[in-house]
Amino acid sequence: MSTQSENLVIKVGGSPLETPEFIALKAEFNKLNHPARPEVSWTLIESLCLTLFKNHGIDLQSGIYYTMARLQLHGLSGFTEGCELLASVVVTQWEHLWPEQPHHRADILNWFNSRAGSTLRQLTFDTNDLRLIYRSERALQLIIDKLAQTTWSKVPKLENLLWFFQNSAKNLEQREDSLSKIKSQAVKLPPLVYIQQPKAQQEPPIQSIVIETPAPSEPAPLPIHDKMSATKGFLIGVIASAVVFASIGYPIYYSLKQALVATTSVPEGAAAHWLFKPELASYSDSLNLLEKQSPVFSLKQSDALVDTAKRLWPNDADQAYASRNWQNLITTRLDNAPIDNSWSETSSLLQQLSDKIVMQERNRGSFTLSYLKTAIYDIQKQHNKSTPVEEKLREFALQIESGQPISPTLISNIDGQINGLLARYYELQKQAEKQGLKPNSY
Repeated sequence: MSTQSENLVIKVGGSPLETPEFIALKAEFNKLNHPARPEVSWTLIESLCLTLFKNHGIDLQSGIYYTMARLQLHGLSGFTEGCELLASVVVTQWEHLWPEQPHHRADILNWFNSRAGSTLRQLTFDTNDLRLIYRSERALQLIIDKLAQTTWSKVPKLENLLWFFQNSAKNLEQREDSLSKIKSQAVKLPPLVYIQQPKAQQEPPIQSIVIETPAPSEPAPLPIHDKMSATKGFLIGVIASAVVFASIGYPIYYSLKQALVATTSVPEGAAAHWLFKPELASYSDSLNLLEKQSPVFSLKQSDALVDTAKRLWPNDADQAYASRNWQNLITTRLDNAPIDNSWSETSSLLQQLSDKIVMQERNRGSFTLSYLKTAIYDIQKQHNKSTPVEEKLREFALQIESGQPISPTLISNIDGQINGLLARYYELQKQAEKQGLKPNSY
């Protein structure tokens, strides 16, 4: 393993869900499923994993995240190091690893098998990689043997990775044997004929060219001054250094200070700065700044980014492509959150039915069954036009309470609906601002 991880003493941790490192890890890996396909920072993922291991401890999920980052950054050698770390933790700490639920562990390992397999199949190996392949094969075999001891009904198919390495090793061994046989065959060479070349005539030495310069005229004697004292020289040096700093260093310092102030004046920048250098004195202020942040702050920042890029590079193709992709994403979010009147219509129909019942009760009237069926059908039709995000959150809570695996589709739908609502909310704010109707407090 790398030097950075060799000197790191790793313990087994509990649930990392509330740690800032794990939250940042989830945000990076969620980019893999994002429709805009933003770039994933594998260097950041590796750094976050090592910080999490140091401060909180290792778990199955973060261990696999670390292995994937090493694979992306360092290829086969990185995968081998990460896989050996996983094997060590799984074999020795299986009973204490988070998550404890078998179906969650199975989902994590199946995800690892799929992602790592697709990445490894894009690599090319040679005979020099055999040692690393043997090590990876051994680590995977240890994990598979440990999984075989469980009582799971469906064991993750890590054998696919094992078979991949076994086949790769077999092909490389055959290639190595072929190369060895070729090298071992005796090669007969025809006798070499040497033709004596006539001795080259000794070339005359090249004469060096010397440019004669006129002798300098004797300089006039310089006036003799008193020798400068050490104290006076020191003071002159200090003054000169101060002048240089004032003319060069201070503008740089001032520019960096202004950049830091601009970064920490926004909630995300202040939080990132605090996480980089936690201070108890500024802890409360950082939380208060986040609490005052508008839910559409990131959309405002995105608009500012797009406007600035268009102003600075109006004719650049990369700028136009990125800006167009962002605008398409916002349009998609707005399409996912149209202004729907189903709740209002349902409320109106219920009120009409309630008023009708009260009126008939006062007049001692009655309803036909057909009328009630029609009224209820109209209400249900309006009610089922769309499923509000609150209902999906209720489904989310029920799955957690029942211990069921959380559906990735449900998470994706909730993310899409919330992002759509925020985009629609921001769009309405901009319309109100254009018409001078937006409150000053927003």
